[in-house]
Amino acid sequence: MDVHQNLLSLLMFAALIGCHPLRAQTATDVQAVAGSESTANKAANKDTTSNPAAGEQPPPDWATDLLADDPLAAKESITLQDLEQALTDESQRRWVIERHFLRAALTPQQQDDFLRAAFQHPDSAVRQQAAAALQQLGQLEDFVRDMLLAWIRDGDQSAAEAAMIGLQFLPIPKEKVDQRLLDSLLRALASESPTIRAAAAQQLERLGPAAIPILLEAMQDPEQPWQEAAEVLSRIVGDVPEKPGRQEKRPATEEALPPSAIIKSAPSGPVAPILERKVDEQDAQVVRVYYGTNRVIAQHPSDPKRALTIWGIVSLSAVLFALWSFARRRREVKSSLFFYVVRRLVTAVLLIAVIVFAVLKCDAAVRQLMSARGGVQFGGRRSADSTIYFGFCDVSIPPTHSVGVVERPLIGPEDETRHVVLQQAVLLEQAAFYSAINQVLSGLGDTSRDCLLYVHGYNVAFDDAALRAAQIHHDLNFAGTTMFYSWPSRASFHHYFSDRNEIRFSHRLIKEFLAGILKNVDVDRFHIIGHSMGADALCQAILELDPEGEVFDQIILAAPDIDADVFKQQILPRLQRCGSRTTLYCSKKDWALHASKHFNDSLRAGDSSNGPLVATGLDTIDASEMDTELLGHSYYGNCLPLLDDLRLLIEQNRPPEQRKLEPLFVVPEIPYWIFTETL
Repeated sequence: MDVHQNLLSLLMFAALIGCHPLRAQTATDVQAVAGSESTANKAANKDTTSNPAAGEQPPPDWATDLLADDPLAAKESITLQDLEQALTDESQRRWVIERHFLRAALTPQQQDDFLRAAFQHPDSAVRQQAAAALQQLGQLEDFVRDMLLAWIRDGDQSAAEAAMIGLQFLPIPKEKVDQRLLDSLLRALASESPTIRAAAAQQLERLGPAAIPILLEAMQDPEQPWQEAAEVLSRIVGDVPEKPGRQEKRPATEEALPPSAIIKSAPSGPVAPILERKVDEQDAQVVRVYYGTNRVIAQHPSDPKRALTIWGIVSLSAVLFALWSFARRRREVKSSLFFYVVRRLVTAVLLIAVIVFAVLKCDAAVRQLMSARGGVQFGGRRSADSTIYFGFCDVSIPPTHSVGVVERPLIGPEDETRHVVLQQAVLLEQAAFYSAINQVLSGLGDTSRDCLLYVHGYNVAFDDAALRAAQIHHDLNFAGTTMFYSWPSRASFHHYFSDRNEIRFSHRLIKEFLAGILKNVDVDRFHIIGHSMGADALCQAILELDPEGEVFDQIILAAPDIDADVFKQQILPRLQRCGSRTTLYCSKKDWALHASKHFNDSLRAGDSSNGPLVATGLDTIDASEMDTELLGHSYYGNCLPLLDDLRLLIEQNRPPEQRKLEPLFVVPEIPYWIFTETL
């Protein structure tokens, strides 16, 4: 009898007697054993059986019961009709495919037809068995692909869009490409959903030359998504052909520009890759970033002349004391030479520390005295009545700017030809704030109306957050509007717990800021970047915001200072529902997160020293060898690959396998990623 029947019988026998090691036996052997056991029982209980008063019944014959429940188990040959008949029997259908499908003598075509029909069965158990059988045969991917392609060709719009997303990781063989499929992909390029547009563009790009004719046709038709078609074509052939009869809409003069992010006009032509960007060699570029903050307004900024006088006196006094201390001559007993040296070393260290601190304070006072910064200034405390202030900052980027760096003077005043400089911080009414952002977005023409929000981390002043947001905007070549939210960090290394307290207080105000943007700004794609403690506040704000549907495009968490278990179990499920993609950048070399782990006595989500945090629906990228100084904590190394990865995320919503990343595993089937440059 067939080996599948034998194994089934043996499994039933093992379950009854509690044994674990299974050895192959024939059905005849099993029946013989059962028969022997029955005979032995009858012999052993002969007197009892003959005595009805004993009240005992003979043990059940499990082999007979098995054959009664599963009539196909006794058949040596299973036909297609047997399987189809068993599916109509409610008592058999729940296991018939699992037990007997591979036993049946079916041709490959019959197998395919039967499983496809079973996949449409109203009983979910039958459909699950059919899927498992398709996987055993190595046909599950082809089957799912065919179903999704059928939805795209013949289904309604919602089914076609869902299938488009489902095909993101299933390349379409060229033999399955027809005109109806190409037309559906082209229609999807005009979808209102950026996720669907990205999925359609990805499939057309995979088709390569086969997609070029329809893309060229679309570019000739103003009713078609010609711009998206041109972008896909450019990625296939490496160039962007100009649209015939249609010119890009540009303002006639720089004065006609709206208050956009980059006030100086950028060179025309296709945007160069970020690693090959060139900056203006003559003039600085001015970047405008919009802000929200619940910091207190500094009504009485510090007087730089007074500070310079005080710290100048302190510094000069320390120098004079040092000279006098070492110039003194004392008779030292030889036995006290050790203590003499120790006293002198301690004195020297203290004096050097005082002198360095005083010089830094003097330098800051000189910089403030010579600064041309205008507008409002914000302090390190929260506003008394939880007021959120709105406005914008203008930041100049020097012509010698290096990608990923915020150039600041080591000592001395700022110079716009060499340093990133905050020119002004302007307050706006809340309504005027939304109006200004909408004006910027409306000036983007046919491009996507994108917004990027950056929330800074621990130990960051308002001015530093503005400089960082402007640098991120500039280095990413971001076409939309960049905003930042500055919560009242003390901007001091030793004020970790004060900053942690401010995060707990400020996350509800960040929620209000987010809700206002979503309600009042006409945005197509809303990207958010949270760094360190700022990521904690941003995630808590989203939890309380509880948005309906997918309101964010990219949710990017860089070195998040969040309890790892809280993030994985409570925060991540909500992020997955309200964002197109959630990305976590982590590192095992982040000093701030190491300190936070000890302060909070818990692992942090952004710390990969004990292994990266991985989960389904989360793209975890270990940036231990990268430099994320563009966001704050330095991870050492080079930040250019990280910036390029961010650009691919924000511009094209590419999954990790389509970026310059390599997978590694700490949990089976759930990868985390590292940069190819680090291999």
